[in-house]
Amino acid sequence: MSPQIVLISSSCLQLSTSESRNVVGSLRGSLARLNMSYVDLYLIHSTISIKPDHSGFDIIDYLDTWRGMEEAKRLGLARSIGVSNFNVSQIQRLMAHCQIKPSVLQVEVNLNLAQNKLVDYCKSQDIVVMAFSPFGSLFSRDLPPRPPAPRANDPILVGMANKYNKTTPQIVLKYLVQRGLVPIPKSLNRLRIQQNIQIFDFQLTDEEMHTLSEFNRDYRIFFPTFWQDHPYYPFERVDRPGPSLFKGQGY
Repeated sequence: MSPQIVLISSSCLQLSTSESRNVVGSLRGSLARLNMSYVDLYLIHSTISIKPDHSGFDIIDYLDTWRGMEEAKRLGLARSIGVSNFNVSQIQRLMAHCQIKPSVLQVEVNLNLAQNKLVDYCKSQDIVVMAFSPFGSLFSRDLPPRPPAPRANDPILVGMANKYNKTTPQIVLKYLVQRGLVPIPKSLNRLRIQQNIQIFDFQLTDEEMHTLSEFNRDYRIFFPTFWQDHPYYPFERVDRPGPSLFKGQGY
């Protein structure tokens, strides 16, 4: 019997519409463009907000944004609501003040970025972790700055792929699924989309899971250091952040 395929509709709140009073209107606009009456999942894209004209940061407490998300769910415009790019302390703060808890955290997780503490906390709170950029640097070219291993032709991954008659990306997706995560790979290629689904007919051993876990280097693909002066910036800060992307400042 073939596994059932269920399509889930989701949308993210724009960074420039983070005020609580704007959340429902923004979602209604998305629904009108999609010709839908609701989405299955609506996410706060980030703890960071920016001004509507993209000229700089806007300082809006994500707790205020969440009140708008809760209203969207009460109105039936979203079946589930969640967050994206939050850290542990930010989720804990949200959980302490919310009326409806987040169902999902969408965050970068891959072989190079295990996010163990974040994943463990979410599991303890029954929050589903949705892993974006699940392949990490698997397909990166070895050009400076060179991301950490592995690549798609890594001998360890190739060995596992040959053992199970799978591709190396399928091995990576299976690893994430066995960790209890929901990876969301992106592809426009029909064959690759099919392959991304065909990962439920084999099981990695505990030893193989441990071997793959050792690729973790806490290395981020999505690392917007140009936002690190924002008070709700969720990631580790660096000495030399990237250039500003705001209008008139390189945007």
